[in-house]
Amino acid sequence: MWKMMFCTLIIGVLTAQLVWDNKSGAQEQTAHPDSTTNTEPVESSWLSNGKELGTWWDKNPKTLPSLPEALLYHLEGSYSLTKNTGVVELDSRSLNLQLYLRKGLTTSETSYSLAKNKMEIKLQNGFGETEEYYYHQGLYHAITDKISLTVGTIGDRNLSKFIDKRTVHYGGLIYTPFDTEDLTLSFIGAYGQTKITYLMSEIPWPYIEDFPSMEAYKSGAMYFLESLNWQISPSVGLSQKIRHLGYFDDPEFYNTEISLEINTTLTESISLITGYTLEIDKNSFTKTMIDYLAARRASGKDSGSMETKATSINVGLQFSF
Repeated sequence: MWKMMFCTLIIGVLTAQLVWDNKSGAQEQTAHPDSTTNTEPVESSWLSNGKELGTWWDKNPKTLPSLPEALLYHLEGSYSLTKNTGVVELDSRSLNLQLYLRKGLTTSETSYSLAKNKMEIKLQNGFGETEEYYYHQGLYHAITDKISLTVGTIGDRNLSKFIDKRTVHYGGLIYTPFDTEDLTLSFIGAYGQTKITYLMSEIPWPYIEDFPSMEAYKSGAMYFLESLNWQISPSVGLSQKIRHLGYFDDPEFYNTEISLEINTTLTESISLITGYTLEIDKNSFTKTMIDYLAARRASGKDSGSMETKATSINVGLQFSF
């Protein structure tokens, strides 16, 4: 697992370095003494989509040619179909919304996802339908063209992992070594507090009658996010992320997600998205359940299986305004 994370991280950094070097060489060959500063004014209204600034929501505001007085906004939405394998086999339909707001050097990012799943639960040897959600509220304030302060909240409900509610409140720094028109590579390192409650009473397990009660789990945590956005061509973009949440109270517990997504532009506002995600989630519930099922098998009793790794493939449409 750590080898995979390290290799993916190195690939992201090397890709960023390669594109940066090629872009820098091209700029040196075509640069003009009077073209280094953009002094054209941006929209003067109080609200603007900042179209003339390009993909400003992916950029540190200090790297942009100008800071508009207007409140900048950008809205994205997507509808996708996902095939997931892990502790459950599921087909999912999800709606995702992202709203970006920026005033001066401060940016707000609000994300919300709602998914409806049809799934086969290996632990129960049965089928079911569920609804899940994920939200993220982040605030970023640029200190330099490479460093920003960040605070945020993450929450999710994931029945396929028997998580009723997981919340993370974090604060830390963002470091952006590469931030160009076509390429952005950034790292978030933060300290957080997390709480997880489990779905012990809501899932009907016909043969698991003596499973121990699971209390809410609380711990300090380390939050890390590596994010690469590369506009390969005018119509094709690549996004790669590594997200890691490690719990200080129990170092063997962690949640790690590695994802790749390709965005293909169909029209000015509509894109086709395809992606792959690998997630590993080890927590107090998975450990207790794995130990419990092992004890049942040792005594010759019926038992299902518990997985900590899940993979998913998704395809969908993205709308951008």
